[in-house]
Amino acid sequence: MTMGGKIRTALRRCLAAGLAVCLLAALPAAAADFDNPYSAYAQENQPFSEQAGTATAVFAPDGLGAGAQRGAYGGRQDVAVLAEAGASVTFAVQVSADGLYAIVPEYTGCLETDKTIKMGLQIDGAQPFFEAGELELPRCYENATNDFETDALGNELRPEQRQCVYWQQTPFFQEEVGTNAPYYFHL
Repeated sequence: MTMGGKIRTALRRCLAAGLAVCLLAALPAAAADFDNPYSAYAQENQPFSEQAGTATAVFAPDGLGAGAQRGAYGGRQDVAVLAEAGASVTFAVQVSADGLYAIVPEYTGCLETDKTIKMGLQIDGAQPFFEAGELELPRCYENATNDFETDALGNELRPEQRQCVYWQQTPFFQEEVGTNAPYYFHL
């Protein structure tokens, strides 16, 4: 069985997303629906099966919204570059079986800003639960130098950190205290 769906993405900060993305979804924070937290969404979508099928995502034909471009970034070709606040992109998603999926985008942050990558997610035009409107992705940093200076006592000093272009895959995960479990989305 093949299920289809559209995931619309929009970013408040700079992000480049590749077609190699398993699934990518983001949207600027919409009106908060405090009556629909992830815990209620997860309960509604039980029983949970970790054996859901595979999923692929491709640019939807009319998927580039205002502020988004299709181009090259960070050594990759044919990626969505969302370089301004409110930029959006839509991916058409095909799943092999109806079920719950962890969304694991492959992305890199744009070097033009060091702001947190914040986004929201909608599936088929609706935010599935409150926390899906407040997702964040980490940026990647590296040492500006590998020469470690020392202080007067001989202790090595941490070198300056600089943001780097590094394509990474990170699931959208729960930021609650005591968990780093990914969010699961019904597709």
